[in-house]
Amino acid sequence: MRRTFNGSEYSRSFRGRPPKRVTDGQRQAAARPPSFTSKCLLGGGLLLCLLYGGHHAHVLPRPDAAEKSPQDAPALNIEDSPRSENRCWIFNHLQKAGGTTVKRLLFDSWGSESTTYDSYQWKKGQGYAESVAASLASPAGWSAAAGGYLEALRRTPAFQPDDERTPCRWFTVFRHPVSRLVSAYYYCREDPSDQLCASEFVSSRNVDLVTFARHWGNFALRQFALGFVSHDKVKDFLVSPNGGGAMGLTAEQVELMPGWYMLKLFLNDRSGVADDTSPEGTRLEYMFRPVVDLLRDNYAVVGILEDWNATLSLFDSALDMPGMTWREEFERSGKLNVDTRFKGEKQDVLQQALSDPEIVKHLSLDLRLYGQAVDIFNQQRHSYGIAQHGGLDNVHRL
Repeated sequence: MRRTFNGSEYSRSFRGRPPKRVTDGQRQAAARPPSFTSKCLLGGGLLLCLLYGGHHAHVLPRPDAAEKSPQDAPALNIEDSPRSENRCWIFNHLQKAGGTTVKRLLFDSWGSESTTYDSYQWKKGQGYAESVAASLASPAGWSAAAGGYLEALRRTPAFQPDDERTPCRWFTVFRHPVSRLVSAYYYCREDPSDQLCASEFVSSRNVDLVTFARHWGNFALRQFALGFVSHDKVKDFLVSPNGGGAMGLTAEQVELMPGWYMLKLFLNDRSGVADDTSPEGTRLEYMFRPVVDLLRDNYAVVGILEDWNATLSLFDSALDMPGMTWREEFERSGKLNVDTRFKGEKQDVLQQALSDPEIVKHLSLDLRLYGQAVDIFNQQRHSYGIAQHGGLDNVHRL
């Protein structure tokens, strides 16, 4: 049913929870891309298997120096203020940071009025991104979107800063980067086919945590950097004769890569740092301040997993989603809390990782970004009079 928005009045009544129209299984089946391992030896993918079958990623040839200067980083594409009138809601999902719980609560309540935008959708290209953004901008289209690649929508015509039709409210949840890394490391041992692992390049089953940290790197920073880079430019770089095409990769082979790994290759090459062996924190420094500004100026809520209850309260206060009371929905889901603590071997690994200089080096930008996210979270929390529920005081001992 078409919904019109006039201030806080809605033509459609939300009483309780709207019926769930799409099952989790249907949604996951539609959103999950074909696995790399199932297609690696088919359709000309053998070369990619050979190139990336080892434990270390192949280093791309460097393009012209004029293209990779930090001064050439694209200008910040600012969306409407998070205090604008609501018409849609966008959850940027940082994987292994409680986002799956947020997505489940959102989809359970909003059903087919919400959509997913992850690696599989991002890789459909700029045209598909524009169609998703246009739907979110339309009262007759989707009302909410969730996924790890949604920053790419900022580059679409419907989300230009001078377009008043799309004042969506953006929200996200951060987790301490070392805790997030350890969680991903063990998760990818259990489910290596998930695109967030990129196990075809580095398998956590075969490497130690330091090697996996080098592989995963500053994952959060790169997710937000999607707001500054178009998919088509990334793909053209990887397959064009003047870019990654020098590796001999075809468009089909690049299509088998997880989206985040494509972006990692592109951003690191465009860093302007001549030393290919330098850590990613040095190579992507040019993206740090634009990403912090993006978070501070464009996100209605920057949540923190380590203070989950306060984050849910902030969702309720700042997002103003009709029919959605986040704390009640979470309690009704049967989960009492989100526990970021590990036990046994995982806890020992985490404690060692927190003080490991190599891991800190490989996550340096994400660690700094997390500190900024905590500051933004506290400012937002104070502005709504929400008390801290605990967790942040002990964040470095997670």
